[in-house]
Amino acid sequence: SDIDIAVILPIAPYITNDYVHKVVSYEPKRLVGFASVVPNPSDIAIKELRRAIEDLGLKGLKLHPSIQGFLCKSSSCSKGS
Repeated sequence: SDIDIAVILPIAPYITNDYVHKVVSYEPKRLVGFASVVPNPSDIAIKELRRAIEDLGLKGLKLHPSIQGFLCKSSSCSKGS
């Protein structure tokens, strides 16, 4: 195959971070999993993102405002850890 690495970009809540972790576990050298969280409420989103990165080993974050129903200029997008 000419493809060395693929990145899995889920969109929460439709595909869970646990599912992405499971898929990546089949080919960890060729698959890179990103996390996705529903950003509101932000405290829950931050907790889930930490779990996805620290416990599941996911490598990035995918947000899709038009599907997940939020605006990037909302306060939840700029709130830090």
